[in-house]
Amino acid sequence: MIAVSWRRLTGGRSVRDQRRRTLVACSGGADSSALLIVLSRAGAAGSVVAGHVRHDMRPPEEAMADRDSTRNLAERLGVPFVEGQVSVRGLPGNAEGLSRRRRYEELARLASESGCPYIATGHHADDQLETVLMRLLRGAGPGGMAGIARTRRLNGGDPPRRVVRPLLGVTRSQTESVCREAGWTWVEDATNADRSGLRSALRMEVLPALRALNPAVARKAVEAADLCRAAWEVVQARTAELDGRKSISGGVPAWTRSVLREYPPVVVAEALRRAIILVSGGQARDRITRRSLSAVIRAVRNGSGETRIFQWRGAAVVVEADRVVVRGGSVREMSGS
Repeated sequence: MIAVSWRRLTGGRSVRDQRRRTLVACSGGADSSALLIVLSRAGAAGSVVAGHVRHDMRPPEEAMADRDSTRNLAERLGVPFVEGQVSVRGLPGNAEGLSRRRRYEELARLASESGCPYIATGHHADDQLETVLMRLLRGAGPGGMAGIARTRRLNGGDPPRRVVRPLLGVTRSQTESVCREAGWTWVEDATNADRSGLRSALRMEVLPALRALNPAVARKAVEAADLCRAAWEVVQARTAELDGRKSISGGVPAWTRSVLREYPPVVVAEALRRAIILVSGGQARDRITRRSLSAVIRAVRNGSGETRIFQWRGAAVVVEADRVVVRGGSVREMSGS
């Protein structure tokens, strides 16, 4: 099943294994170790490389133990081993998010140097369930509820690499079974037992109750996420259509209100979100909420001809009598211009 998914995500049956050469991102845990074990056995010689990225979010001795475990597994399986390192401690911003971005950048570099068009990660069905639940708790829309993508383009390499996730159809317990059958003892991340984070709390406290209600809950979450992703692709297509109907003058995008009224609110919200991010130079990206966009859409759809202004950091949406304009800057800057 895992090998079939890998081949499907990397070009299908018509592609020879040597042309789907894949860097398996292996942390040393059960999930990525199982992925490396299966792909190294299923793929033709030279089609798999083990890649490990050390980071400073864990104590140095634990990080080195993870690296050594991954290297030992690669040697046992007879596949090449490459490693990299990232450091985020002391940098501004969310350390966990920054570390994740830097690790992907490093994986892209390792894949490029190893001649691997693909990077396989160990995300599985339980990860998808956790992700969907976290986004549900945060009030995510259909894009967020699509969860972890089975494949996505990853910038940073030359040419860009593609991330694939062959394990999304299997559970964490199944990956552990793969390791046991192979006689391999994986390493445990001590932070998984820390209940202070939302994901860990869901894993330790909520998922056992859900499994008691339905043992197949993780696979059901994968199916639901796939449906949400398909729906989101329809929204994206309609958004692109709406985007093509805007006018641009002096770098300022605008639509007539009558055009916006032709489209469902979810499509209008996505088109406005993209425009706000564009004119703000990305400053507003993390400040655009569904509630704030809903207020704009209500103003667009009602019959009032009064000008209304909705402000974000670095951008504003101006709802005029006949059109909607997305401008960069602040209300003060606009009024003074």
